Amino acid sequence: MRRFTRLLPCLLLFSACSIKNVKVSRIDLCRDGDCRPSPVSDEDKLLSTLYGMLSRAENSDAQVYAADPVTGKQTGKGIHFYIQGGPMPAPTKLNSYRISDVLFIDREKKEIKFRIKPRSTWLFLPILCAEGDGTLSVRSPTDIQGTFASVCTWMIVGTSRWRFDWKIDRIDAEKGLLWGHYAIKGGGPLCFGGGSGYHIVRLQTGASSPEPAKTPPPPPLVQTPPPPPKPAPKPKAPEERVEVLSSIPDLSFETRLSDEGRDLVLDGGEEISLRVEVSNKGQAPAEKARVVLSGTPELVSALGKERSLGDIAPGASVSAEFKARLGAELPTQSADLRVEILYGAGTPAGAKTLKVAMRPRARKESVEILSDINVDDVPPRIQGGPRGENAALVVGIMGYREKSIPQVKYAVRDAEVMAKYLENLGGIQPENLKLLTNETATKSDIEAYLNDWLPRRVGKDSTVFVYFSGHGSPGPQGQEAFLVPYEGHPDFPSKLLPVKQVYEALAKLPAERVVVMLDSCFSGAKGRSVAGAGTRPLVTTAAEPEGAAGGKLVVLAAGTGGQVSSDLDKAKHGLFTYYLLKGMRGEADADGDGQVTVGELYEYARVQVSREASRELNRDQTPALLPAGAPASLLDAPVTRKK
Repeated sequence: MRRFTRLLPCLLLFSACSIKNVKVSRIDLCRDGDCRPSPVSDEDKLLSTLYGMLSRAENSDAQVYAADPVTGKQTGKGIHFYIQGGPMPAPTKLNSYRISDVLFIDREKKEIKFRIKPRSTWLFLPILCAEGDGTLSVRSPTDIQGTFASVCTWMIVGTSRWRFDWKIDRIDAEKGLLWGHYAIKGGGPLCFGGGSGYHIVRLQTGASSPEPAKTPPPPPLVQTPPPPPKPAPKPKAPEERVEVLSSIPDLSFETRLSDEGRDLVLDGGEEISLRVEVSNKGQAPAEKARVVLSGTPELVSALGKERSLGDIAPGASVSAEFKARLGAELPTQSADLRVEILYGAGTPAGAKTLKVAMRPRARKESVEILSDINVDDVPPRIQGGPRGENAALVVGIMGYREKSIPQVKYAVRDAEVMAKYLENLGGIQPENLKLLTNETATKSDIEAYLNDWLPRRVGKDSTVFVYFSGHGSPGPQGQEAFLVPYEGHPDFPSKLLPVKQVYEALAKLPAERVVVMLDSCFSGAKGRSVAGAGTRPLVTTAAEPEGAAGGKLVVLAAGTGGQVSSDLDKAKHGLFTYYLLKGMRGEADADGDGQVTVGELYEYARVQVSREASRELNRDQTPALLPAGAPASLLDAPVTRKK
């Protein structure tokens, strides 16, 4: 007992491990083992680099290695710390992290949200850990921090909660390697512990870890046999000659494109270089060899179309380098650069096309849209947006308490990103925006925020936004539309939330207008709809607002008729929500006045969803506007602003 008493302070010290006092003076960007201080002073660019690395590592195990904090060299596989989980502390080894999903990038808060799970062993026995929510933040060009928490259990030890913190100081984007200090601490009723140190996280499976060279075994000792008797001389064979009548060069080449930021994203105003090395493995010289570039005009005009290599002798190698500074006003796109090797009168020796992301130089006064398809890259908050009395209630339900109800695959992700867009681009203040997901989206929760919370936050000039992503359902008689809350079940109407009841609550708000967006369907078919046993649905779309609600409430619904509200797997969002987000980002601004209205957003989503559903999913889905004859006072209401 006395020994345990003396041991307890040491264990408490383990559990209080922290990296708060670790100072990182600079971030190094590495390539091919060469690490140099980052020339990047823009947090957005570092954020984009890290987001790309995490996205490429999605659904794979990121291996962990202990490393020397001075040299950055690997010192062992996995990292070790101690956990008191029985009568004596035992060593614990963290082997890898599994990044299951990269949710979104928030340009306003300079952070990336993702889902992650640690893989560890305690006394060589596996520790079972649940996925946790992780955040990677770029607080300044010299301060990159990560944190996540996970609930774990093993053997007789009960549930415990563990926190993982990182401070990153080296990045190799090409190989997917992150270096940095770490701290682990946590525990539960029957265990506690922790540790800290320095490690390497290998995000890409293609990145190789250094391993010591292996010494080949010595050859076996054998007795030397006596020399054989010399054979009798044979008659000399007739001499055979080879006469080369013709030969051709055999050219191969390697390319290396680099940019000033060392992240392989070409920014406006950035210096880039392309190095091409050509080798001749043939029997004849390659005369008048040259490198010819073609592809995206902005790249070709900057680098030049051609470089002469001269004559390349057999066995020789020659290189050419193109250097240029890109113009500031580049389009945001995936650019192509085709590299072709010619010789002689134009004989082709090979070609390669390089694909690289390109974007304009960031302007602080406007939103920088880095990709026309990545809606999870959330733009920063627009200054001077709508007034503070606007409010929003956003609901997303992926998994239901009743396990017999199918999951709505991307509903929580839909809601989280929609909430960010309404805050950053819609100008809604954080205290006037409420996000409810899964367990927090019960029927009583939703009713409380509709009937009690919203009325206290809006005024006569307010615009209220209500968004729902989850299952809809027809009623028992098939004539009424319901939303399915977390604990709801289509066989029990009292557990469902009637859409008309939602409209009635919204009509009572002292607001100028209410905009409802429903990424659900009510047909009882597959997709985002469920039906009770024996139900024969007659309702095929969300109900139209009636009475007082019809004058100030407009609904954007995911589909019409008996259509299914679909998911778009390549974007990891509901199809309707995906195009709502793209439209809110600015693509729906038909008149180019810098803001997206309700009417513009609906028309954009209607066209894009209908076309995408037919072309990619081989089904019909046409969003609906309810009421169909909504007044101009509703359709002209602004939803988001671009600048």
